[in-house]
Amino acid sequence: MIGLLLRHYLGNRERGLSAPSKPLGNDMSHGRNKYQSRENRARVRQILLQDWDPIGVRDIAEASDEYDRYADRAYVMLMDERATAESIASYLYGIAVEYMGLGHSTQGKEDARSVAETLVALRPEFETH
Repeated sequence: MIGLLLRHYLGNRERGLSAPSKPLGNDMSHGRNKYQSRENRARVRQILLQDWDPIGVRDIAEASDEYDRYADRAYVMLMDERATAESIASYLYGIAVEYMGLGHSTQGKEDARSVAETLVALRPEFETH
């Protein structure tokens, strides 16, 4: 993949085309204030830690970042992909079952659904910032 990108870049340079002023790819902020976006992401992280917490680490200070990568993905799903609560819940439940090895459970599904609904309810507030 890198070779393909390098050939594309070099080919554009030979034709006198410059690199774009902004990196190619998905602009995660989509016009939102970057400071506010960081605050919103922090709220999503906190919600996952306090309300989802499938492995029970909310009271362990050293584990406060345990769900950060999942929170970041959930935020992108929420704001950039306009995902439904059902889709976000499915993602969270899949993480708990497949990556954390917790197995299928009614409680796990309910927790994921509840958190996903909370996140979707926050979308209008996040959009105004």
